[in-house]
Amino acid sequence: SITFVAVLSEFTLYTYISVVLDGIELFLRPILPVFLFTFGAGALIGNVLVGIATDRLGSRRTLLAALALQTLLVPTIFLVRAWPQIVVPAGFAWGIVSYMYLVPIQHKLLEPSKSAGQMTMALNSSAIYLGIACGGALGGIALATAGVTSLPILSVILGVFVLSVIWRRF
Repeated sequence: SITFVAVLSEFTLYTYISVVLDGIELFLRPILPVFLFTFGAGALIGNVLVGIATDRLGSRRTLLAALALQTLLVPTIFLVRAWPQIVVPAGFAWGIVSYMYLVPIQHKLLEPSKSAGQMTMALNSSAIYLGIACGGALGGIALATAGVTSLPILSVILGVFVLSVIWRRF
């Protein structure tokens, strides 16, 4: 459930990032390709850092830090979207932390389920894809009914919820 809600929180906004950044330009060109490129570069770095962070800080602290930063970056990206010099680095940072929360969850899931590790990881992968699909659906409903400003609000609500669950139970 933590995986599902964390991914749901991210993809409620990320699925519609083209709508959020619509009309924003950098050097008279749409900013979306630059944003997505820097997000992807951040994701590569996040993939490297997550192993180091999980080994040194532990699963819980790495997970809390990554999701807390993501929950802060989502509204930040929305609020500063008109300023390319800020939104592009924020997208880079989001890319880093968005690829840092799944490994600590997997690490924690494998601890008690050594004998059923393959099934546990398969179910966790299903939660990831379900979160992506439901994030797109939830974001689409929110976009259609309440407009683009509802996307970061919904993402933050979900992010705070999953952080509170992790804080109490993880």
